[in-house]
Amino acid sequence: MGDSEVSVYGLTPSPGAGPRAPVFFTNPLFWVAVAVVLRAAFAVFLGDRLYQADEYGYTEAARSLAASGSYAFQGEPLIGAPGASIFFSLFFLLSDGFFGPRFAQAGLSAATAWMLGRLTRAATGSERAGLLATAAAALYPFFVYYSGILMSETLYLAALVAGLWALVPSLDERGRHAPRAAAAGAAFAAAGLIRTEGVAIAFVLGAALALLCSRRRYAW
Repeated sequence: MGDSEVSVYGLTPSPGAGPRAPVFFTNPLFWVAVAVVLRAAFAVFLGDRLYQADEYGYTEAARSLAASGSYAFQGEPLIGAPGASIFFSLFFLLSDGFFGPRFAQAGLSAATAWMLGRLTRAATGSERAGLLATAAAALYPFFVYYSGILMSETLYLAALVAGLWALVPSLDERGRHAPRAAAAGAAFAAAGLIRTEGVAIAFVLGAALALLCSRRRYAW
C-alpha cells in the first residue's frame, strides 16, 4: 500500500523498518483465538482426572452443591469462599466429568486475556500496549496451566481484571460512568466470593481511590 498504508491498531511499521509482521498479528482477536486453542488443547491433554490435591477439595464441594445444595466436603460443612465450587457445580449438574469445567475455564481464561488488553488500553491510552498485554496473557504459561486446573486462580483473576477494567473508565468524570462503577463493585464482590483476599484488595483499592479523589486527582 506504500505511503498510503493505514495503521492497524497503531502498529504500522515505519518505512525501512524491515520485514513486516502479518496483519493478523496486530489484531487482538488473533491472540484471543490463540489463547482459546492453547487452553482447549491443554484441557484435552489433562483428560478427565485431577492433578493437584486442592482440586479434590474444590470439586468435591462442587459435587455436594450440585447434589444437595450444601457447601460441604465429605459431609462436613465448609467455611470459606465458595465461588469456585459454585462455578464448577453448574457443570456437575450436567455431567460428573471434569471436561465441562475445564473447557469453561479455558474460555474464561481466553476472555481474561482480552479483558487485560482492554484494561491496559484504557489505563495507558495506547493501542500498542493493549495489544502486547493481550498477546502476553494469551501465551503466558501459568495462565494456560491454571486454566486447566480446577481451583480458584483462573476465576479469581477473571473477576479482578473485569473489576479493574470497569473501574478505570468510571474515574474519568463524575457520574458519567456510574454503571461501570457498579459493575466494578460487582466484579470485586465476586472476587471476594472466590478468594477471601479479594475483599482486602477491594478495600485497599477503595482507600487509594478515596485518597486520590481527596487530592482532586479524580472527581468523587
